[in-house]
Amino acid sequence: MTTGYADSGDGKLYYEIEGKGEVLVLIHAGFVDSGMWEEQWESFTRNYRVLRLSLIHI
Repeated sequence: MTTGYADSGDGKLYYEIEGKGEVLVLIHAGFVDSGMWEEQWESFTRNYRVLRLSLIHI
């Protein structure tokens, strides 16, 4: 798994990338974080290269 942070102007984006294949981007609802995809993560990464993000306000 690859993880890291990217500047987004008002904060930072935390990201995780894992898997192989076509890209699947997971964007969370505004009141939670990327952990909302935890139950599906393993299943998705078996078939796709998956990117999930969390906005961190600084």
